Amino acid sequence: MAPSAGNRQPWRFVVTRDPKIRRALAMAANNEDFIRQAPVVITVLGDPEVSKKWHMRDPMIAAEHIVLQAVEEGLGTCWIGAFNEARVKKVLKVPKSLRVVCLLPIGKPAEAPEARSRKPLAEFFFENSFGNPLVSH
Repeated sequence: MAPSAGNRQPWRFVVTRDPKIRRALAMAANNEDFIRQAPVVITVLGDPEVSKKWHMRDPMIAAEHIVLQAVEEGLGTCWIGAFNEARVKKVLKVPKSLRVVCLLPIGKPAEAPEARSRKPLAEFFFENSFGNPLVSH
């Protein structure tokens, strides 16, 4: 249900459960072992033939929707952007015309760390012009 520019939906998804393929994906992603360990890895692809301008951004919106739903269902995930695109495409037999946007390893969280501290919203939100603090009404 993710939005996309002009409703073009320039995304494709490869869902990988096979342990051998997950291992190869982990190797293509700087040998990140948690990718191999996750029972499912979703590879998010963008199609520049469907949307030249938004083929990388629109699939990322869809990926974040998947992340939010996974968390809602008690699963852990994180979008991964550090990978060798050519290797990922070879492992998954992705057509040359598509782009690899990110990898989403999904599974039961191994741990439940405490929430990290966050910067104050005043550092990010401004009113009417950059630098002018947003005042709540």
